[in-house]
Amino acid sequence: MVVSTTGEGDPPETAEKFWRRLKKKTLPNDHLAHLNYALLALGDSNYTSFCQNGKNFDKRLEGLGAKRFYPTAHADDAVGLEVVVEPWIEGLWPALKRQLELEGVTESCNGDVCEVDGTEEKLITGSDSARRETDSEQKDISRGTISGVEDRSSDSAVRTNGSTSLANGDSQDGGETDLTSSAKTDKQKDISRGTISGVEDRSSDSAVRTNGSTSLANGDSQDGGQTDLTSAAKTDAASKHKEEESGESRMGGGPSSERPVVVRDVKAEPHTPQISGGDTLNNSSRPIPEESLTFSKPPLCNVSLTLPLNPPPFLEITFKEDESLHVRELPLQYGAVFPSAASPVTMATVSRATKLTSRDAVKTTLQLELQLPDDESTSFQPGDSFGVICPNNTDEVNRLISRLEVSSKADTPFTLKLEAGTRKRKASVPEFVPVPATLRLALTQCYDIRTPPKKAFVRMLSEHTSKEGEKRRLQELCSKEGAADYNKFIRKDHLSLSDILEAFPSCLPPVQRILENLTRLLPRPYSVANSPLGSCNMIRFVFNVLKFPSTERKKAQEGLCSGWLNKITTSFQEDISNNSGLSDVNVKKLKIEGKPKVYTSFFRTSTKFHLPEDVSKPVIMIGPGTGVAPFMGFMEHRHYMKEKRPAEQTFGKMWLFYGCRHKERDFLYRDRINSFFQEGILSKLTIAFSRDEDDVSGPKCRYVQDLMRTHKKELADLVMNQEAVIYVCGDANGMAKQVMEAWTEILCEYTGKSIFEVSVLLATLREEERYLQDIWT
Repeated sequence: MVVSTTGEGDPPETAEKFWRRLKKKTLPNDHLAHLNYALLALGDSNYTSFCQNGKNFDKRLEGLGAKRFYPTAHADDAVGLEVVVEPWIEGLWPALKRQLELEGVTESCNGDVCEVDGTEEKLITGSDSARRETDSEQKDISRGTISGVEDRSSDSAVRTNGSTSLANGDSQDGGETDLTSSAKTDKQKDISRGTISGVEDRSSDSAVRTNGSTSLANGDSQDGGQTDLTSAAKTDAASKHKEEESGESRMGGGPSSERPVVVRDVKAEPHTPQISGGDTLNNSSRPIPEESLTFSKPPLCNVSLTLPLNPPPFLEITFKEDESLHVRELPLQYGAVFPSAASPVTMATVSRATKLTSRDAVKTTLQLELQLPDDESTSFQPGDSFGVICPNNTDEVNRLISRLEVSSKADTPFTLKLEAGTRKRKASVPEFVPVPATLRLALTQCYDIRTPPKKAFVRMLSEHTSKEGEKRRLQELCSKEGAADYNKFIRKDHLSLSDILEAFPSCLPPVQRILENLTRLLPRPYSVANSPLGSCNMIRFVFNVLKFPSTERKKAQEGLCSGWLNKITTSFQEDISNNSGLSDVNVKKLKIEGKPKVYTSFFRTSTKFHLPEDVSKPVIMIGPGTGVAPFMGFMEHRHYMKEKRPAEQTFGKMWLFYGCRHKERDFLYRDRINSFFQEGILSKLTIAFSRDEDDVSGPKCRYVQDLMRTHKKELADLVMNQEAVIYVCGDANGMAKQVMEAWTEILCEYTGKSIFEVSVLLATLREEERYLQDIWT
C-alpha cells in the first residue's frame, strides 16, 4: 500500500470509503489475520500530522491481525520523498519474492525473469540465495533510515563494509522521516540519520566492494573518509558477454534501459573535476571552482552511478501544417476535470483590487474580489478554499519554445497519440491537452513549466545530451550518488526546465518527450475571506505578491499566480491609505465592464476548517499575516449570524491572535478588525508587531506564540474546561510548528502532564476537530 495524507491527517478522497470500512469497531481482532502487507506512507514534516494517514492504516491493519512482511516507511516531501522511497522500493522486490517463495522458476515466470506487477525482475537463485539474509535478521528502521534492507534487483552485488549514506544524509530539523520497524532480531544494525546500513545493491551486473564508508549522495562519508571503489568478482568482459547473451545493452534500448543502472562508461580521470561541456580543469594551471549545477568534484565525478528508470517514450506528435486553429474558442485545458474539484470551472470577473500594505512595506499584499456570473450561485463557507487557474508567463513560454528549437512550429496545430509498441504501462494521451492544440497554447495553459523536473525527467534529458561532460553531469544530478547535488542545485534553487536546458546547451530532447514528462498546470489555492451571507456570488481573497531574488541560474521573478494577478489588476488597484479601499459597496453597482476575468474552481473540502456548528463554543483564531484571511470570513459570518439570531441564542467567545511586522505598514484589515472588536464580534484581540521597537506588547512578545504564552492560563482554561476550538492558519515551516510548541508548553504547565501525555492530548483534539490547521509551505 502506498498512502498519502491530506488535511488534518486524513486519507485522500480515493481511500475514504476503504478507511471507513476498515475502522469499523465491529470487526474482530483477527479479521485480517490472513493478510500480509507492506506499506509506504507519504507526507510532509512541515505539517503536524506528518504521514498520519499512513500511520493510521498501519496501526489498524496490525490491530486487525494483518502481518507486515516488509518494514513500513514514512517518506518526507520536506527533504525529498526519494530519500526514503528509492531504498524502500529497492528492498521491496526481494522481500516480495521471499514472501511469495519465488526462489525458482514457476509457472508465472519465463526463464530467469519474473514479472512482479508488470516489472521484470531477475530471480535470486544459486549463490545469490546463499548470500540472502535470514528472515530473523533485524530490519530496524529509525528516523530517516532503513536498516537491513537487501536490494537484489540483479545478479550481482554492491556490498558495503561500513555505512552507506543515502541522499543528503542530513535532513532539516523537524523534517526527518520517521519509519517504524516490523520485526526484531538478534542481529543489530545501527543506523544514524539518513543512512542505510548493511545494504546489498545488486542493480549492476558486476560487483563493487567498498572499503570503509561509502557515500551515495555527496561522496563524503559521515566519518570523513573518501570512497574507495574497486572492481570485484566480474570483469568488464564478463559483463559484456552477459549483455550480449541477453541481447540488451545497459545503456541501450530494451528492458534494461528502463531499470536502475550503474554507469561506468562516462567517467572523468581520477580526481579530475568534470565540467559541463566535457572540459576538465588541470589542478596545476588554475584553482578548481566550487561545485555548481554544471560542475562536480571528486569523488562524485569519478564514481559509478546508479540512475533512476529512464521513462519509456509513449507519445507521438503529428503537426498539421495545413490547418489553422482558433485557440480562444477552446475550453480551458479541454474541459478536463481538475483533481479535488468540487465545482465546475467558472469564469469570474475581478471586480475590485485593493493594496493592503503601504509602499514601504516589505511585502505587497493584495485583496481581490471576484464576481461570479449572476446565474451561478456558488455554495461555500468561510474557511473553504478555491483555486485560481492562471497561465504561464509569456516570456517563459517563449524562452522554452526557443530553447527547444521549435519556434517555427509553435503555432502549428498538432495532435498526440500513443506511440505504437510503447513499454509504458497504462500510457494515455493527456486529457487536458486540446485536440488539436499548438505548442504555444499547451505550454501556456496546460503544462507546468516552472516546477523543478523530477529525477526521472533529468534522466531523460541526459539521454538527449550530445556532449559527454554535460551528459555525465546530468546523470550525476539524477543518480542516487548525486542526490545531494540534485537537492542543492535543482530542488532548493527551484530551477525550471528552461533553467536546466540553458545550463546544458547540448541537451536537445524531442518536444514530444518534453510533453511526456511535464506535469499538468494546476490551480493555485486561496482561502475565502468573506461570508456567503453577505453575497453568495462574490469571493474575496488576500495574498502576498511573491518575489524570488535572482540567483546564478535564475533571473528575479514573481510568483506565477500572484505575479499574474498583480499584473492584470495594476491599472485599477485601490490603495488602502486613502481609507476607501475596504469600504463596503453594493457589488451590483461595481463597474465590471472591461475588468479582467479569471478561471476559478472550488476545491473539495474536508468540512473541518469551518466555524463549529455549536455557536456557543469559544473560538481561538491564530493567523499572522495573510493567515488572517479565513478568520475575516469567520468574523463576517458571525456578524451576519448575530443580525439574524433569535434573542435567546448565545454565541461563544472569539479570540484573535494576529501578528505582522509593522503596525503602520502591513497591519492587514486593521480598521475592519477593530470594527469587529468594537461591535463585540471579537471578544479579545491580541496583536504582535515583530519589527516595531515601541511595540506595546513588549520586547518579549514579537510573535503570536509569544503572546500565547502571556495568556497561557486563560487559553488553557478555554481549551480544557470550555471546549474551545483552535484554528491555526499561515506558514507551516515556522509559525505552525512554533504555535504547536507553545500549546504543548501551556498545556503541560496547566495539566501537570508530561510532554508525551500532552502530545496525546493534542492528537485527541485534532481527532475531535478542535485543533484545526490551514497551513502552507
